[in-house]
Amino acid sequence: MCIRDRFHIGHLNILKRARLECDHLIVGVTTDELCESAKNQKPFIPFQERMDLVEAVKYVDEVVPQTSYDKIEAWNNLKFDKMFVGDDWKGTDQWNQIEEDFTPHGVEIVYFPYTTHTSNLSVSASSSNTASTVSVVDGSTITWRITDTFTSDDFTAMSAETQSESSAVDCDPPTTVSTSFGSCSGTSKTSTISITSGSGEPTYVKVEYKIDSGAYQVASANLTVTSFATDTSLSVSVEEGTTITWRITDSLDSGDFTNMSVETQATSSTFTCTVSEQTLSLIHI
Repeated sequence: MCIRDRFHIGHLNILKRARLECDHLIVGVTTDELCESAKNQKPFIPFQERMDLVEAVKYVDEVVPQTSYDKIEAWNNLKFDKMFVGDDWKGTDQWNQIEEDFTPHGVEIVYFPYTTHTSNLSVSASSSNTASTVSVVDGSTITWRITDTFTSDDFTAMSAETQSESSAVDCDPPTTVSTSFGSCSGTSKTSTISITSGSGEPTYVKVEYKIDSGAYQVASANLTVTSFATDTSLSVSVEEGTTITWRITDSLDSGDFTNMSVETQATSSTFTCTVSEQTLSLIHI
């Protein structure tokens, strides 16, 4: 195996898979001189450091310097039974020839796929590759960028290109909220929040409110709103001259609001209970 660039999870996955297919795994680390002769540039990580990195991997039994790209020369020195390589080389003239050269020696060439998202994604001519997917947390924005080249695994001096940026991810269920006040009772009114689910499955809602600039209080830790239904059971008594603010966090998973965004839904106006709205008792003696 030739490791010329920064050691990453793709390299580790190849080493892990290779070790499952052999009893003794030998890894060849390309010398700085050989890299420079092929690339006209020194590796990012010096040879000895790359040797130390590979030696520290538990799947590796032996590490040797690679001073030549001649595979038969390597076989004459090490007498291996299998050779592992990335599958982007499969079918190329170079590796078809190497397979032929190794046939008399009984050496099997094993091609491993590259790790998705890492290092070297191969896109065939006149085709589209859409295999790269990433999980994005609700409320976050993902930006993709690529660096492309005609030489496998060599992105030296190639410019990175930002391709697209998403809008903020919204995984919240389609819920709508409204609030209303009841009639005055003395110097207070009842504020009611109504939540409608636009989802075809039950929606679970954490409902909170605050009075003026106070801390939010939980009105319901896990309110179930059935599909395409309205729940108007949450009410809070509010004193005149104060303002109530409601907020919700909704989810399609009961009791699980991890990574879901909190939404301020409605803020009431400050109200005053007039004499006409109050019930007065007058006793004549």
